[in-house]
Amino acid sequence: MRGRRVARGKAPTRASGPGVNTQSVLKLFSNYASGEQIDGEGIGKMSQELAIDPMTDVAMLVLLWKCGTETPGVITKEEFLKGCQSLSIETLDGLKEKLPELRQVARDFHSQDFKNFFKFVFMLSKEPGSRVLDVEDAVSLINVLLSEKVWWMDDFIKFIREKGVRALNLDQWDSLLEFAKNFPEGFENFDPDGPWPVLFDEFVQWVKTNH
Repeated sequence: MRGRRVARGKAPTRASGPGVNTQSVLKLFSNYASGEQIDGEGIGKMSQELAIDPMTDVAMLVLLWKCGTETPGVITKEEFLKGCQSLSIETLDGLKEKLPELRQVARDFHSQDFKNFFKFVFMLSKEPGSRVLDVEDAVSLINVLLSEKVWWMDDFIKFIREKGVRALNLDQWDSLLEFAKNFPEGFENFDPDGPWPVLFDEFVQWVKTNH
């Protein structure tokens, strides 16, 4: 997803979102930017000023989704403008006030927003050009996004480590979310002939054997 391009030298005073002053947003951007983008150091500085830990607080990931960020550890000027427009904010205090709203996106894992966000996280976190997400990166993200939502998620992490899974592909990643929504309490109604990747058939058998 790409942000709306603003003509050079002719940036509008206001973005199309109501009440968002583009020049104010650009001033906020400049507090964290190195040139035309906010890099990892700038994201760290922003997180510090927001009093959040970007490694454990899902709010930063949701902000990156709102910005439509395409490169890990980087927010371009266009992306930052897009995110601020989407959230109708133009100051750090305004962003602080939106933190509960950002966290709420990640709470309801049955929503379409969460589904879109979950896929975005995979695409952003994998290595550029790769079709898979390294298993340790996947585990870190699962811990932040899903572990508190279903009781068996820690078992799933243990299972893929014991099995020696080195990476998850997008189908497995998307299926993990759908699997969690379909079987939040347990696997009594699991159909081994259902439309799940083989990995999940093996996981259910592993749970039954180990519990």
